[in-house]
Amino acid sequence: MTMSNSDTQSNVERTLRNLLPIMNKEDIKQMLALLSEFPVKVVKTPESGLIMVHARDCFDVGFFLGEILVTTAEVDYFGIQGHATIMGDDPLKAVLAATLNALTRSAQTDALNELSPLIEFYTQKYEHLQQQEDQLTAATKVSFESMVKEA
Repeated sequence: MTMSNSDTQSNVERTLRNLLPIMNKEDIKQMLALLSEFPVKVVKTPESGLIMVHARDCFDVGFFLGEILVTTAEVDYFGIQGHATIMGDDPLKAVLAATLNALTRSAQTDALNELSPLIEFYTQKYEHLQQQEDQLTAATKVSFESMVKEA
């Protein structure tokens, strides 16, 4: 089943925004290998650096929380530039994020349609891992009895 461009774009963007931070290196390599058959050109190789994190306190006063390590990358896909800045030092993840940014902004849907089953697989895989972790956490739950009468 082929999805429309806007459906594919919104679904992929939403799903990958949740998946990318938790994907392991093997999954990222597999997704990049699948995308290697498409004309994606790395314009700016991944670079790591530090940026200042700006935050607001409970009184809505801005302050700098500190520095955070990020990796940036830029790619080109049919003339569409894709940019990404991710937390941490992970060049492969930065290239993947930039590629996905370009793919979701492009009118070309072939790559996104081909990625959809893989994205669905990773979604199910990580949901299953989260359920296992939730079960392990629930097994350590401690219930205390109280002498206070509950209403």
